[in-house]
Amino acid sequence: MAGSSKKRSGAKKSGASKKSGAKKKPAAKNGKGKSSQSGVGPVGNASPITAHTNDLSQLGPRGSVQSDAWIHPTATVIGNVVLGPECSIWPSAVLRGDLGTITLGRGVNIQDGTVVHCDSGGSVVVGDYTLVGHRAILHGCKVGRGALIGINSVILDGAEIGDGAMITAGCMIRGGMKIPPLAMVVQKGGELKVFPGKARAQIIVAASLEYIELARRWQERVFRPLTEEEEKQLSERASTILKEMFSG
Repeated sequence: MAGSSKKRSGAKKSGASKKSGAKKKPAAKNGKGKSSQSGVGPVGNASPITAHTNDLSQLGPRGSVQSDAWIHPTATVIGNVVLGPECSIWPSAVLRGDLGTITLGRGVNIQDGTVVHCDSGGSVVVGDYTLVGHRAILHGCKVGRGALIGINSVILDGAEIGDGAMITAGCMIRGGMKIPPLAMVVQKGGELKVFPGKARAQIIVAASLEYIELARRWQERVFRPLTEEEEKQLSERASTILKEMFSG
């Protein structure tokens, strides 16, 4: 047995050497038709967030992705999906615009495991700087600017979430329901309660700005907490954005 093992181990050395000299496969192309060896990280001197990290070939004829939006390699974006500037789509999220359209404004983040979809001819619209938490579901609904959709919340067809509203974790917003701007929604024991004017929009927008920064850091492989100074800067910028958002 020992002798046979020696024969096997040396039997195909010459073949292996030849294989090692084989030509490398060409780098996969991203949605803009540009090649990248790693698929991750900055391209040239561009900001890292401009480097798309997944295949956008499944976009539909009305789909588009801004050059500074970012999609995690394990996320899925299909069909007529429009991603605005500085959007970020996180691990295992699914945006499926096969039957209708999905439109995300500037700085929207769709977090891990979230599903966005609509029925035939329907649409999902999410406004600027809105944060959609882990494993949420958005189906045929409209979400305003600077809003929060909390972890495991479900927003169903025809529902409308106002600007700056806060849907806390685990809420079920049924079809056709209208949540006013800056309201906080809490669900306890199956009962949905709406508290007008109780949302904390500045915290929401600051968190959305943080996700823009996290997308950049992810591609640079920088994993560390924000400093107090960085948090202060995000909060100040969020305050400016909100003044512009609600000035009208």
